[in-house]
Amino acid sequence: MKLLTAQWMREIDSRAIEKIGIPSLVLMENASRGAARWFRECFPAARFSHAVVLAGRGNNGGDGMAVARILADWNVSTVVCLMAEPTALRADSARQYALMTSLGIPVHILPGKEALSRLFAQMPRERTFIVDALLGIGIDRPVIEGPLAQAIQAINASGLPVAAVDVPSGLCESVLPGKGLCVHAACTATFHALKVAHLYPDGNSQCGRIRVVDIGIPTMAEAGVGDSLMITTPELAYPLAAPRTPGAHKKDFGHVLSIAGSVDKPGAGFLCAYAALRGGAGLSTLALPQNSPSAALRNPEIMTLYWRQADDLAAVLQGFDAIAVGPGLGVDNPIPEMLNRLLSVSKVPLILDADALNALAGNLPRLRDASAPVVITPHPGEFSRLTGWPAEKILADRWRAARAVAMENKIVVVLKGHHTVVASPQGRVWVNATGNPGMATAGSGDVLTGFIAAQVARARSHCPLDEICAAAVYLHGKAGDLAAARMGEIGMTAGDLLDELPAAIKGIHDDPGPFTIER
Repeated sequence: MKLLTAQWMREIDSRAIEKIGIPSLVLMENASRGAARWFRECFPAARFSHAVVLAGRGNNGGDGMAVARILADWNVSTVVCLMAEPTALRADSARQYALMTSLGIPVHILPGKEALSRLFAQMPRERTFIVDALLGIGIDRPVIEGPLAQAIQAINASGLPVAAVDVPSGLCESVLPGKGLCVHAACTATFHALKVAHLYPDGNSQCGRIRVVDIGIPTMAEAGVGDSLMITTPELAYPLAAPRTPGAHKKDFGHVLSIAGSVDKPGAGFLCAYAALRGGAGLSTLALPQNSPSAALRNPEIMTLYWRQADDLAAVLQGFDAIAVGPGLGVDNPIPEMLNRLLSVSKVPLILDADALNALAGNLPRLRDASAPVVITPHPGEFSRLTGWPAEKILADRWRAARAVAMENKIVVVLKGHHTVVASPQGRVWVNATGNPGMATAGSGDVLTGFIAAQVARARSHCPLDEICAAAVYLHGKAGDLAAARMGEIGMTAGDLLDELPAAIKGIHDDPGPFTIER
């Protein structure tokens, strides 16, 4: 499913109106009716009988006034606060204003913060919701001061639940959290497709439940626009959940080598290697530095080998289908030499994480001439050390940062975090929407590394590498969601993720995905 920037959405709108000939007012009416349906689902008539609609002067405000008219027709007692002079409204918004006022819907023109606060206080508290239609996806700077900032403050201070039209006002794809004011919505109705602003930077905590409303834009209008940026959906993981044949052998499902763990951090290696088995690999071997604790003490299913120097590993690479490198290794002298040797001689994909990435800091170009495909799995701090870019620059535009590095270095980048990004050497970008804050725990990334390696070992013969990684990230996040549903986010451990990985794979065909899509 495509994920669109504000610019891409404007281009698609323009094509639908100017080239295909769909009247803009028709699209606005379709959008508003779909939004009103979604808001009514979120705030059912049996409880919510009143609505306050805040409308700006642009098309988002026009959508809001149309929503107000539709809600009033559905017997919702509706009042509108217009944050502009009626003479300042644009063509379609002006028409919606005229339609709305002709029906006698009460309108307050340019109410200040205090007036809004009084209005909210007068409404039946348990029976009222707010519709936010102040600002759409087109803003490119934080909302800090002025009438709109005051309106956002009043909304957030009201204690009333909020439904956002297209995007919560103040949310912007290029503004970091905390840089400006933003409406906190319980639900959002967005139009035609999800937008980058819904997810970055850290957007969907403000959006609440999101429904994508079909407003009647033909598929042909978006041809060639935004083809490189996608939301990962459950369907991408279907090949990883294919049933096994009755005569299957363990070697049919790949053998993963995890070069991970150390004397001080043996657990990272165990988690990585066991995640490979939980991810469906037929065999999993853990390569530990000499004198490290045996994996057999914890997981007897894992095979082990020990190494002191790079030659020890280079001599045993035959027979593996994917190699995970880095979790818990440390940064002692043998690590850079070992990694350099692997990059020169490996014939199977390498999945690099943690200390393998630390050993590469400042030397990303080394990956361009690797002997096999490379996947890197940094968090933003590691990505900053790899690239030399400030963390704030990365966080402000994560998908473009990951895409640039993937294309320049001919690798797959898995940039971890809230809404993990997977970028391919060809420029495709997948954005993940599974997972939860309970996964912010020691070892979660080690599990992901081993799990990705397992999926690569199992599926690389028939699936593109970036799709495998994106699907693995989705399933890893889904395992976290299953663990959170079972026990809550607080106190979750990486071991809980391991326990839920098979269930995440098994249930993928019944997974509706993280967003409601109206088609």
